[in-house]
Amino acid sequence: MSDKPRPQVEFRFPGDEFIRVGGRALEENLKSNRPEDAEYDAAISGMESLLLALSSEGVDLSTPPAKAAVQTAAEAIANEFA
Repeated sequence: MSDKPRPQVEFRFPGDEFIRVGGRALEENLKSNRPEDAEYDAAISGMESLLLALSSEGVDLSTPPAKAAVQTAAEAIANEFA
């Protein structure tokens, strides 16, 4: 793990949904935690795990390409489970 803490980055999505990640912490409100959405929630959890790992390793998630990639991944997950 990198000793260099990364600043918090917020990714915003439609409907006031978000993921905030920085250092070794993550906060989100994308998952519904309803049984019928278990697969969607699992996909979101996988993306969150990757974001947290990248942040923990010191990867700068605040760059425009990183933000665009996260947006694209979240949209792909939403479309897959729509």
